[in-house]
Amino acid sequence: MHQIPWGISRSRTARSAKRFFDPDYASVLQRLIIEIVTEERPMPVTSLTRAVAMRHGWQRTGGRIFAQVQNGLHTVLVEEEFGTPFVWAPADRAERVPFRGLGNRAIRDVSRTEIAWMIDQNAVDLAATQDPTLELAHRLGINRLSKDARSYLDTSRQWQAGGS
Repeated sequence: MHQIPWGISRSRTARSAKRFFDPDYASVLQRLIIEIVTEERPMPVTSLTRAVAMRHGWQRTGGRIFAQVQNGLHTVLVEEEFGTPFVWAPADRAERVPFRGLGNRAIRDVSRTEIAWMIDQNAVDLAATQDPTLELAHRLGINRLSKDARSYLDTSRQWQAGGS
């Protein structure tokens, strides 16, 4: 899948920063949310909010923008992953999704479903190493594994293996 950078869009949804907070703009925002989620899924709600803001020409997101995006989430599926809400197009929800690279994402912006897919793809090699989490991190493109990233990957590995 080709990933479109957040600031660039092939979107057919007409966007208007001037109308963003108008009540009659809600349907436009909902269509844009569905387009972004379909292109980038799964993604944290915070990443979706940044993508919406950037597609309207804003470099930052604030409480009002976040609230508008939150109001438009009823057309997508929101699922908690280890305390972080991720959004999906309802028809696209899956237990495994091919890892699409880190790009400009932090590891906590990567769904456990992508990490589980990567574990599945590399199960033999990961089982043969002394530190499977470190090896997984390297395969994900993480050169320096922080304590937080290790914890997230360990939790994702437990989830992939059928734990909670």
